[in-house]
Amino acid sequence: MKGKILLILSLFLICGCNKNVNSNQMTSQSIPNESSSVSNANVNSTNSNSSERTIEYDTNYLATSWSKHLVDTIGIVAGDYKSQIPLLEAERYSYFLTVDTVTSLDVVIIHCYDTDESVIDEYEIDLVKNGFSLSSENPYAWMEVSITEDLVVQYESVYDQDGNECIELMIYKVELRLASWPQDVIETITTEVIPVVEGRSYEAYADFTIDYKARIIVYVNNPSITNVKEYESLLVLEGYTINSTFMYDEGVSSLGTHVMYSYDEYEDIFAIYIYNDWPYFDLTYYLGMDLPRLDDVNAIMSYKYLVTDDYENLVIYYDNVDKSALTTYGEQLKKIGFITEGDEITTYPSEINEFTITSQTFVINSHEENEHFVTLMYCLEQQSLAIII
Repeated sequence: MKGKILLILSLFLICGCNKNVNSNQMTSQSIPNESSSVSNANVNSTNSNSSERTIEYDTNYLATSWSKHLVDTIGIVAGDYKSQIPLLEAERYSYFLTVDTVTSLDVVIIHCYDTDESVIDEYEIDLVKNGFSLSSENPYAWMEVSITEDLVVQYESVYDQDGNECIELMIYKVELRLASWPQDVIETITTEVIPVVEGRSYEAYADFTIDYKARIIVYVNNPSITNVKEYESLLVLEGYTINSTFMYDEGVSSLGTHVMYSYDEYEDIFAIYIYNDWPYFDLTYYLGMDLPRLDDVNAIMSYKYLVTDDYENLVIYYDNVDKSALTTYGEQLKKIGFITEGDEITTYPSEINEFTITSQTFVINSHEENEHFVTLMYCLEQQSLAIII
């Protein structure tokens, strides 16, 4: 299931819309509830029946009708779409304009008093009539107001700070989509070419695969490609091998980049899921750069984190290699600017160590602020090279 997740919003904003793309590897996202991240309005309330009254931030206004001043306050957020926000029938209103302290989004909050909770059902009907789409899981609606932005109305029965029951409306506009292919986002996990799918707009999200590899998900809205076989042909042209299972199809590069893909005809969305067997994201995070792959066609690569109370290390393993891998990879490090730090050390089996281990440490930017160490350890008995970052 694909939720249109608002990754940057604070907890008081409902997150997600009911656009769905089927994927066997998608993970569910939590929907945060409201919280107190909105700054409190001034307690010195003023009556807003005068349409000439100015609109100030964090000032509470009162009205006995859905007044022009109230609509104009909505207009600070909704712009030309302010008339699309339907009125909610109530005896009186309290409302204010504020800024979310986490996201810096302008938000209009309206408390509607002396009305029945059943009015929400009627309000949802009015929202749909005015062009909004309703969430299937949470009390809010959204309307696309530009290629990249949505206008959102959240509605819920709540108790105000004085303990009075009311219907609360929260109105805000948020940028969810991108106008161009998210190349910079994709490059956080791979430098390999990912075939572009042109579309009206794009959404890009980060998560992790089931085995904790960083993954980028790209949703292409109104895509130029709707046939997955056509996209497969583009992957093959870029050197990917197509692997098929009973659950999904994917393209895999010789360097370990995986690209899964699907098309949802109902939503008209092409979804692309990208992750990498090589820890590119982790390496660039720790070192600010990528490292070379071992130049050995017989080697089997894997990686994991070794964590103790004192430190955490990313370790890349190459199995099925002989001791020459230690020298080979050392030379590959030197080509990108590393130098040896200290002497090569070999420890032999003993009462406390059953393996023959040869190690060599390398350093880049020695004695500088961005100094980084990489230690190579070769185990003779296991025929394995460990690269410790």
